[in-house]
Amino acid sequence: MKNCIYNIITSVFLIALVTGMLYHHRAPSETVPVDSKLALIRNVFPDATSVIHESDFPPHYKIYRPDPQTGRSQLYGLAFMTTEVASEIQGYGGPIDILIGIDPAGHILDTHLVSHHETTTYTGPLDDFLIQFVSLKPGDNFILGKNIQGITGATITSTAITQAIAESLAVIADRVLKKAPPVSKAPAPAAPSAVLWHILFPVLLFGLALWALFSGRPQWRWLAMLISLGYLGLVAGVMVSAVDIANVGLSGFPDHRTTPLRFLLIGLAFLSALLLGRLYCSTVCPFAAVQEILYNVSQKITHGKKLYITPAADRGLKSIKYIILIVIILLSLWLGQSGPAEIEAFLTFFSWKGTPWAWGLLFLTLIVSCFHRRFWCRYLCPTGAFLGLGARMSIFKIRLEPCQKCQRCSGICPTDAISHTADNQTRINPAECVLCGRCLGVCPNGKIRFFTKRK
Repeated sequence: MKNCIYNIITSVFLIALVTGMLYHHRAPSETVPVDSKLALIRNVFPDATSVIHESDFPPHYKIYRPDPQTGRSQLYGLAFMTTEVASEIQGYGGPIDILIGIDPAGHILDTHLVSHHETTTYTGPLDDFLIQFVSLKPGDNFILGKNIQGITGATITSTAITQAIAESLAVIADRVLKKAPPVSKAPAPAAPSAVLWHILFPVLLFGLALWALFSGRPQWRWLAMLISLGYLGLVAGVMVSAVDIANVGLSGFPDHRTTPLRFLLIGLAFLSALLLGRLYCSTVCPFAAVQEILYNVSQKITHGKKLYITPAADRGLKSIKYIILIVIILLSLWLGQSGPAEIEAFLTFFSWKGTPWAWGLLFLTLIVSCFHRRFWCRYLCPTGAFLGLGARMSIFKIRLEPCQKCQRCSGICPTDAISHTADNQTRINPAECVLCGRCLGVCPNGKIRFFTKRK
């Protein structure tokens, strides 16, 4: 019965995800209706009497109004969309569509955010950030940290917007205004050493997680978790979340050229789930380290006080994360953006931003995690649910050979992924197993190990 339920959940989720990917992949590139663009343009140029669309590259709009002295129509300004002029530049979640209005000399008069798929928990309102570009012109410096103050915790988004505005403005000035701008200091691309580090780091971290799993030494696992917490969580602010899953469903997988760290982290998390199981949840997730630290410290202080949940309640609560996953993915696909997926407690924890509801959820999670190991992972994490569905299809699994049913393995499993049936059969649920490796070394007869098929 349990397998049937999981198979139904997996089928529903995959159908929804694939349908959303196909729908959005086939959606026209014109994300904003022409009449909506004209309305936005007239907000920027309220005195305009005519707006003419020039479709040749770079696409733009010419805005005219009567000359106050002669009454003849004269060029009032230009408007263009950054995604139509610098389409190759993308943010954290995909394209960031910004309407730019400039005067005939190229000075930016106004900026208007049209659409984006960024994580608002990190970025917050982008309008305050865009105000900084008003009055800048081609040839001015567009340097984050100097004349442009980036968004704290959202470096990728800040850099993408700055690059998109600087590049599209330069193209318009050169090809439309026929004014080749002076060489400006636009945001420099990442240094080769930084790019190499962003490629090597996730590979090495997953390698360390594998070594910790198969070596059976907890100190290696703790080392990997602390490295992940320090760099991915506190420094880079990069982790796999339901936002990424929703963006993949919206055909928005991270660009490997501009965000190699995020690209590899998500790719390796998905790939490892299909090969081995929830390796990412085991050691790589920064919030897993937070929960493990809280639980272990709390157990020392309270002398082992724990929150007891009955086996029946535990089975029911574990289904919540799958319900959350399906609901937020369906909502994201329906709305065409990943906003509904921004519910995870670790987004608030590492960005230090969130709604009162988000802070309440985080506070509850941290408190309960002190007395119940990996509370968030077990019951509420939609990312863990997604990787758990992949783990059910994984090639290699921790499996049990026929054993003497001493039940040592189930007693040591931190997520209760090992259970005993009414007929005294021992089973491991790969969707709930976080590959901590504790059970691999506890069996006195070596009956628990990785292999592809049950013997």
